[in-house]
Amino acid sequence: MAARWCFALVEGAAVLALPAVARAADPMAPVIWYRSSEGCPDGAAFVARLSGRAPGARIAEVNDRIDFVVTVGRNGAMSSGRLERQTAGSTVAIREIEAESCEEVADVLAFSLSLALTPAAEATPSVPPTAPSRDEAPPAQSATPSAPAVSRPASNNASPRFDQPAADPATKAPDARWALGLDVGALTGPLGALGPWLGAFGERRLGIRSLPGSSARLTALFSRVEDSQAELVFGTAAGRLEGCPVAVGGHELAVSPCLGFELGFASAEGLSATGRDDSGIWVAGNLLGRLSWRTAPSLVLAVEFGATAPFVRYSFVSESGSSVYLADSIGFFAAFGGAMVLP
Repeated sequence: MAARWCFALVEGAAVLALPAVARAADPMAPVIWYRSSEGCPDGAAFVARLSGRAPGARIAEVNDRIDFVVTVGRNGAMSSGRLERQTAGSTVAIREIEAESCEEVADVLAFSLSLALTPAAEATPSVPPTAPSRDEAPPAQSATPSAPAVSRPASNNASPRFDQPAADPATKAPDARWALGLDVGALTGPLGALGPWLGAFGERRLGIRSLPGSSARLTALFSRVEDSQAELVFGTAAGRLEGCPVAVGGHELAVSPCLGFELGFASAEGLSATGRDDSGIWVAGNLLGRLSWRTAPSLVLAVEFGATAPFVRYSFVSESGSSVYLADSIGFFAAFGGAMVLP
């Protein structure tokens, strides 16, 4: 009888250890990349908030796959946080929040992450009881059910998959947002002189999964270049339509190559006493690169550099008529700006 009891104790310990081993090897356990500023909960404190709601959740290590990115920080008197799901197609924002304390932000993001891992309807697995020996009393029923300790099989179709964002309503093109902003910069005029330009734009994040970070922008441009050598002022008022097919980088810092097309009016004003004024159509193409930095959930700063090739090259005649200046075939520009992301 003593040997039988020893065997039963060893067998019971092995059965109780199986769920823990299964959880450790569970490929569905979320791996989290966690970032926080000083004074906010660290990664271990955040994982502790997931206890019981995301079994096996852990902070990412080197060479790990990343399922979620959590960012918690403090900006002055307010704290903010962001929860992102990493998918095969693109980075998807699940929740952004602002609150007075980092603790509150971490609590809300932990709850949101647990909801993202919980299917709408999940059947609770059951463990069949072990039949006792005829000469042993039935074991006492535990007050805590053992079913939640059973590891969920990887083939369970009800489990959330990070490479199937369509199953989650929160992943339907969340990056498709509008932003409004201003650009201030400088450009080279038709004869190489430098002058200022100003642009006001509306930008649309397209939210195309196959083209992460793609966007389109419509800008109203105004420029004025004074060229003392040719004794003229050259200005443009045009609209520029830009398309940026992809953004290379992350959510906070990204680089976008873009193509643009300008259409509007150009004007030339002679500075001499006998100078004449004239105007005409302005058509040009653009090639540019833009570096964007999201400093806050609703604020994006950007620096851009590019080149402009006019489709119509004007010629400028001096006062005496002996000199003819031909506009450059290509000009260059640089600008700095900011945009507010609309909710």
